[in-house]
Amino acid sequence: MRLKEKIGIFLAAALLTLIGFSFMAAPTVDMMKIGKLAGYEMIANYLAKADSVAPHS
Repeated sequence: MRLKEKIGIFLAAALLTLIGFSFMAAPTVDMMKIGKLAGYEMIANYLAKADSVAPHS
């Protein structure tokens, strides 16, 4: 294998790794935000309260 091929394979693997990890971490960021808003309350209870509050029209 030539050096250019090795560098190309390495860059492709690094790019796929970064893209894959960012897709896995995206939902976690939302969960962390909800957890911060909920404080010490259980997240399931917090989300149930948030869903039960309906806007008055």
